[in-house]
Amino acid sequence: GCGVVLQTGLGGAERRGAQALADALRERGAEVRLLSGLSLVELGGVIGEVSALVAPNTGPLHMAAAMGTPLVLLDGPSGAHAHPWRGAGPVAIAGLGLACSPCRGTPEGRACRVPRCLDELDPAQVAAAVLSICRD
Repeated sequence: GCGVVLQTGLGGAERRGAQALADALRERGAEVRLLSGLSLVELGGVIGEVSALVAPNTGPLHMAAAMGTPLVLLDGPSGAHAHPWRGAGPVAIAGLGLACSPCRGTPEGRACRVPRCLDELDPAQVAAAVLSICRD
C-alpha cells in the first residue's frame, strides 16, 4: 500500500542506484515510479499523489517538503545547515556518516571524484527507511 516516487537524473551511477532502490522497494511490495525529465508542474502533480519521495538535497525534495510529503533524504555532501525543509511531514535521512561528509564547498568536496556518500548507499537500507515513514 505504499506509493513511492524516485526522482533521478538521466545518467550514470545515480540512475543505476535509483533503479536498484526501485527494485528493492518493489520486492517489498511498494508501488514505485522512477521519474526523470518532468516539468515543475508535472513533478508537483506526482509528488502530491505519493506516499513518499526519495531524493538527494535538491529542488524536488524541498518542493515535496513544502507540500507535506513524507521524505527520505539521500544525504551526502550537504550539511545539516542545508536542511531548512524539515518539519512539514515525516522525514528519514539515509547516509553513510563518512568522516568527509559534509564536504560541499570545501577543497575536499571539489576534489572528490567518486561521491561515495551517495553512490555507496545500500538500496535495502533506503528501502527500509521509505517503508518506515510510509507506515507511520
